[in-house]
Amino acid sequence: MSKFTPGPWVVFNSAHDEQEIVGVTSQADEHIDSDGDGADICEMANAGYLGQEQVEANARLIAAAPDLYEALKALLHEVNEAGLGTAKDYGWPNALNKTRAALSKVSHV
Repeated sequence: MSKFTPGPWVVFNSAHDEQEIVGVTSQADEHIDSDGDGADICEMANAGYLGQEQVEANARLIAAAPDLYEALKALLHEVNEAGLGTAKDYGWPNALNKTRAALSKVSHV
């Protein structure tokens, strides 16, 4: 099991066009982090070399991380259950290798 803060994560706009990525509990819209003390997951500010649109897009990508992780785990599980985990056609090897590599950055797959 990975130790990251479970999703969902959401993006909030804060002062000075900063983007805050925070975890939200399933029971309430309470901001949490892995210690449960209310800290943000991540705060992003435009350092001047990225446009605000790119900063906001990066924040959305980071906020989607828990959902993307769960989706890739589910996809890999279903592919393996269907017996396609070693398929050699239709680009499966490349797609599965990329899926496993992405998941391994978070946990051992």
